Amino acid sequence: MAVLVACGIGGVVMAAETGTATAEEAISKVRAAASFLHSKGTSGYAEFNNRDGNWVWKDSYVFVYDCRQDRMIAHPMRPDLVGKP
Repeated sequence: MAVLVACGIGGVVMAAETGTATAEEAISKVRAAASFLHSKGTSGYAEFNNRDGNWVWKDSYVFVYDCRQDRMIAHPMRPDLVGKP
């Protein structure tokens, strides 16, 4: 399985925490997410659907996309996209 771990920036501002994520923060989060999924495997996907979880911060979030099957695996802000191309 080829999985893309990416970061969405902009358009979403969390009420509890405001501000704009830096490029360095986004890179760090994506690397941490890749490491997390490497250790947890597919059982870790659910963590990325949690809007109040570790993968959502400031105006940014991490989502997971399966490039081989062309479908969204996890998305904290748009759960309606999960399972879709």
